[in-house]
Amino acid sequence: MKTAKKNGAVTKKKAAPAKKKMGRPTKFTVKLGTTIFTRMCEGESLRQICRDEKMPTRSSIHLWLIRGVVCEKGTDLKNFSDQYELANEVRAENMFDELTEIADDGENDYMERERPDGSTFETVNAEHIQRSRLRADVRKWKLSKMLKKYGDKNIHVTEDTEGNQMPIAGNAITFSSQSDNQLTSDVDS
Repeated sequence: MKTAKKNGAVTKKKAAPAKKKMGRPTKFTVKLGTTIFTRMCEGESLRQICRDEKMPTRSSIHLWLIRGVVCEKGTDLKNFSDQYELANEVRAENMFDELTEIADDGENDYMERERPDGSTFETVNAEHIQRSRLRADVRKWKLSKMLKKYGDKNIHVTEDTEGNQMPIAGNAITFSSQSDNQLTSDVDS
């Protein structure tokens, strides 16, 4: 409390009230990191989590992740970076499980329609089926990008000199199936 003199009298001024924190959190805390991981493990995307006014922005989280990569092991930000990867894997596993649920859910695949005479009949709900297909396709595509174990594998196959097929990983260089003698005789002529 401050004191001030006014017309010879001493008056006491009240201290200014503490300012309320405004905006989203920008400083990393272990508690905040745990909240983010829990929500990710439950299936929420980082975009959905960051829509919450009590959560930091995506750019803040990305900065924490970048800083966590260069930190020493055992630091809070390094642990955050490692746990974020693990939470993404759990989220992907949940998404994988959703694929089966979407495929097995036939609840709205048929709908009831009314004829002009007032009688009803059941017909295929093509819009719902297409929407379910889209939902499944998007999840499959995301899974192929999120976790390599769900992605498409490109396996190149070549034959050895005895005609046995051999898989080649990565970028392959294909050699001619001609023998050394055939190759050299082509050069000579």
